[in-house]
Amino acid sequence: MQHIFSMLQQRGAEWARWLTQPTSVQERNVRNVLIDGVGVGIVSGIATFLSVFLARLGASPFTVSLLTSMPAVTGMLLAIPVGRMLERQRNVVPWYSRARVWVLSSYALTGLVPFLFAGTNAAIPIIAIWAIATIPQTIVSIAFTVVMGAVAGPTRRFYLMSRRWTVLGATTAIAVALAGFILDLIAFPLNYQIVFIASFFGGLLSFIFSSQISIPDNVSQAAAHKQHRPWHARLSQGIAALKENTAFSRFMLSAFVFNCGLNMSAPLLPLYWVRVVNASDSWIGIINTVNNGVLLVAYFLWVSVAQRRGGRFVLLASSLGLAFYPL
Repeated sequence: MQHIFSMLQQRGAEWARWLTQPTSVQERNVRNVLIDGVGVGIVSGIATFLSVFLARLGASPFTVSLLTSMPAVTGMLLAIPVGRMLERQRNVVPWYSRARVWVLSSYALTGLVPFLFAGTNAAIPIIAIWAIATIPQTIVSIAFTVVMGAVAGPTRRFYLMSRRWTVLGATTAIAVALAGFILDLIAFPLNYQIVFIASFFGGLLSFIFSSQISIPDNVSQAAAHKQHRPWHARLSQGIAALKENTAFSRFMLSAFVFNCGLNMSAPLLPLYWVRVVNASDSWIGIINTVNNGVLLVAYFLWVSVAQRRGGRFVLLASSLGLAFYPL
């Protein structure tokens, strides 16, 4: 425990220097990535209550489940075309930052809906907002990997991402607890409207700093894609790439099976909290605060284990543990 405390203290001093006195492009990028994580964490904490809001409005289980299924369906249909489109861009950072703020602003739009629609009638326009938001969500999902990979490089991914997820987890834990407390103080549905609209400021913080991330231009790829190739040639190339990278293909298949099981329970949790155990918003906030609070220590521990045992062991062990959560 003393070792963990000493490590956290050391990392805290390191982060403070990055945030206040970055001395290189790389350090400025780290600062921007971490503060972007703060903005995302604020909105992620409030996002916990989106499904809860629909459940309290009286939305059907099917309607609540659409919040989980719509991004998945859109990603399945658009991920490859969006990926090809991003490959042709000279720099993906503007796409990443703008798409991110579009998604985060959807919470503010959700907060405005009850001014126009009452009760269960508000559920349909809210779902419509998030159906549209799945398009920028897909862009963010793909661009995030590209941008973080360019910032971290091939040797510092565990280093950078563990710190980003720690910052994001801490911010989310605080935001979700604070949101739950505020929701119990104000009458429904005005309480949710205030919290969702206030989340816009977290999205704005994310946009300001994510747009300042500096990575090399993708000149060679942008030039290469100026030459049009028929769709069957691109399809053949993609299949050939999967055959050449069997380890990646196995990972994708495993991830598909794992996520099918895990995401099956995702829309059930808010319905369970609201309609089975009658949990207050404060208690829902506490549950999610504990979940995110554990991550603060877990990220450092898993990085340490990964350095000794490798990423494969960490992936298997953490996937097994996460699979027990719905049980």
